Amino acid sequence: MSNTVESGIFSDIIGYFSTYLPSAVENVASVQPLSGAILRHYHRPNLEKNLVRPCVATVHHDLEDDDPSLDVNNFLDRYREADNIICLNTLQQRFLARVGITNTIVIPHGHNDRFIACRGGMSDVAYNTGTGSGENGRIVIGVLSRRYPRKVKGEGYIYELLQHLDPRFFELVLIGRGRTYDAAILERYGYKVTAYESIPYRAVAGVYGYIDVLLMASWHEGGPANIPEAVAAGVPVLCNPVGMAYDLISDEENGLHLTMNPANDAARILEWVGDAKRLHTLRRGAMCAASRAITWQQHVQRTVDVYRSVIRATVGDF
Repeated sequence: MSNTVESGIFSDIIGYFSTYLPSAVENVASVQPLSGAILRHYHRPNLEKNLVRPCVATVHHDLEDDDPSLDVNNFLDRYREADNIICLNTLQQRFLARVGITNTIVIPHGHNDRFIACRGGMSDVAYNTGTGSGENGRIVIGVLSRRYPRKVKGEGYIYELLQHLDPRFFELVLIGRGRTYDAAILERYGYKVTAYESIPYRAVAGVYGYIDVLLMASWHEGGPANIPEAVAAGVPVLCNPVGMAYDLISDEENGLHLTMNPANDAARILEWVGDAKRLHTLRRGAMCAASRAITWQQHVQRTVDVYRSVIRATVGDF
């Protein structure tokens, strides 16, 4: 892990590996690479002076993010030392290919299939008529992510977008640290807003059975986790096509690609989500696309396949 900083997503990933690793593989989380290990898997390679081979590294962030702490130049030398690089999406893979790094594979984050299944909670009447699952048939927009001070999750964009929509026809569910701050602002715009800073994961998963669309307005993303979750749940996604959204969300099929121009995007959302027949089309498309999202068990299995491939190429069969 290269440092002791706690990360929710890294803790979750380590937990899924502990659960789904085959019995022949032992995975030990450590700050520094342990001696005697047959292979190392780096999650923060930019914090290392050099990588100990054989090894793999995962690209967890958007390589075009303009945050100085994520300057791509702090990562590239380390990626070049890795035997294989796991990307979460094809945009990362293409970026690395442009700078001559081609020993890559795409393995997106998974979803927890113990709690998330394709569509649930919405009544058949609401689903088939194209009305929303909210109060008085309002369309429920979900925003499921923590709030970052630098507004990388698109908070400013969301405020402007909702000023172009109508609170008579839309309401919101916000979940994530800092989202009650946004709720207070959006309520002043006239919207009904349900917001939670922190709730158990089982409850978060249940929200996908209630919301009509997920809104993912991040400017930069490696993931995010809510994309495979929404896809697996059969929820249409309104997204900036970055990160895993680029691969998992097809425009006008299981969601809409945003231009990040609030006025233009609001008009298109009204055209599709505000129209019963077109909303029905997106819902059906989202159900058909649910299998695009892999489970965490599949993620672990594919990663172990990479481990085996690297070890065979560098050490031999085991």
